[in-house]
Amino acid sequence: MGSKDSFIEETEIYTIIKENIQDGLGVDIVKDDRLVDIINKNSDMIVHEIEQLSQTNVVEHKIEITENRPIKQMPYRISFILREMVTQEIKKMEEVGFISSCNSEWCSPVVTATEKKW
Repeated sequence: MGSKDSFIEETEIYTIIKENIQDGLGVDIVKDDRLVDIINKNSDMIVHEIEQLSQTNVVEHKIEITENRPIKQMPYRISFILREMVTQEIKKMEEVGFISSCNSEWCSPVVTATEKKW
């Protein structure tokens, strides 16, 4: 569990971002001095590339399945270009060890989201 100070800081970051989004600043929220100070103070915890992330051994996560019947959903249609991007991202996540392939009766489609331009 995080400390009380880290919870307060997380709440402060959320509040700053929420204020700036409500002000219509959108992608310019980093110009807020309070947020820049927090980012600079915690720069050792911020990464710019997925390869810079690491794993934790503090917690092990398990998904307990209670349903008897597996849920299967058909994949959504996506453009060839987007499919290539998804394939590259999946390959990158597999290379750094975030995901691994498996065989399962359970299946859900990939949902892609593009950045909204303000």
